[in-house]
Amino acid sequence: MKVQHLPGAAPRLILATFALAFAARALAADVVIALSAPTTGTDAPLADPVVKGYKLAIKMANKEGGLPGKILESVQDDQDKPEVGATVARKLCGIDNVVGVVGNFASSINLASGPVYEDCHLPRVSATASNNTLTAKGWKYFFRICSKNSDQIGQGMQWVAANWPDVKSVAIITGNDASGREVTAQVAQIWKDRGVRVVSQVQATPGTSDFRGIITSMLAEKPDFIFTGMFDTDTGLFVKQARELGYKGRFFGTDAIASANFISVGGTQGTDGVHMTNLGFDPTKVASAAAFVAAYQAEYKEAPPSYAANAYDATMVLVQAWKNAGGGVDRKAVRDALAAKSFSTLFGPLAFSPVGDLAAPRIGIYKVAGGKIEFAAQSESSK
Repeated sequence: MKVQHLPGAAPRLILATFALAFAARALAADVVIALSAPTTGTDAPLADPVVKGYKLAIKMANKEGGLPGKILESVQDDQDKPEVGATVARKLCGIDNVVGVVGNFASSINLASGPVYEDCHLPRVSATASNNTLTAKGWKYFFRICSKNSDQIGQGMQWVAANWPDVKSVAIITGNDASGREVTAQVAQIWKDRGVRVVSQVQATPGTSDFRGIITSMLAEKPDFIFTGMFDTDTGLFVKQARELGYKGRFFGTDAIASANFISVGGTQGTDGVHMTNLGFDPTKVASAAAFVAAYQAEYKEAPPSYAANAYDATMVLVQAWKNAGGGVDRKAVRDALAAKSFSTLFGPLAFSPVGDLAAPRIGIYKVAGGKIEFAAQSESSK
């Protein structure tokens, strides 16, 4: 039985709750592993591969069999809004046969929903939330299959130092959200420690439509490269306007710009050569992920990006933990299985640290070339 849910406002959430409750009564052996991610709103294009990877994992897990019951799908639209994410969490907490959640997509939504999931002892595995704070709160039911910001930023800037040895100055622009503030401080400190001048630090409001004043001030300082920690739409517009104002230098970003939407907004020519870290590897370049790549291409008629692979693995890890716990609806047993076991993933064995981080971080370096995002290298620490 497949559970469908409508995204959005409270009436739709109530209807979705009734549907889940019906499923719970219908088949006691069946459980729900839900996804909470934005399927509408500005960040929906960036999260789309997460939805696709999750859906494919549920389909493949049921097809492969050997489970103590059937896993039901439930995609919840958190709209990338903290208050909606918390509402979704309360709803899922109230459904007895929900044994795990993949999500949330963004760190700020995890910060809002986290206390709710902790209170109801519902384990969740995020495929993409990288803010360091998330695993510093003492939460027992939060795990993430992606690397945290300090790993991503540290390894990314290490790659820049090794491959762009002429860098003597850097400008930084990030969003003014929790991750943006964290990333700004981390990047600035790394380059200061290396004796590189940080000539500008800006935190911009998401959705800004005109960056030209910021860019003009930034370019007056003649940075050797610009680091951006903003999301794909904002960074795309920023890069486009910087190119229009004559900037011919380098850009480096994070996983937040690893999407076709970034190129669409910034333009093929303007974004060409932009580099970024990503919270994982390119599955099309890894032999152990070949079966997943083939299944994803057959299902969606496109190659899977890193986010899709992360979401697939996050879902499958929850499936394995539920199976290892003996099935049923004991959420604490699922949580304990997550903490205690090593899991098979697309990229090899995976285990969590005592606080829920990856025991061995995985960071890839990517670049835009010819209107596409291509895998460039693994960071040195990921090899």
